[in-house]
Amino acid sequence: MKAKTGYVFKDIRLLETALTHSSAVKAATNNQRLEFLGDRVLGLVVADMLFEKFPDAPEGEIAPRFNALVDARTCSEIGIEMQLEDLVRADSALKMRSRGSGGNYLADAVEA
Repeated sequence: MKAKTGYVFKDIRLLETALTHSSAVKAATNNQRLEFLGDRVLGLVVADMLFEKFPDAPEGEIAPRFNALVDARTCSEIGIEMQLEDLVRADSALKMRSRGSGGNYLADAVEA
């Protein structure tokens, strides 16, 4: 997973939880809480990046950029680029409906 994320997981259980969607059958835990936290961390990191990259831009100019970067579609595209589709545990029907387009389950995993 280091090759995909650039990070070595010290606790593999966190990775397993992050890659387990709430629709996964018989899963003891899922990524909802990590997704909640990750969404906030992602927002803070992206806001800081935009704040630094566009120091003179008004809020009305950087807000649309922020929204595009933290959007579920963008996170889903990142999940596809990272080839997470086969690694995420989720309901098979959900994954089949989303095949190729990523779907929110991939966005959730990226945030988690």
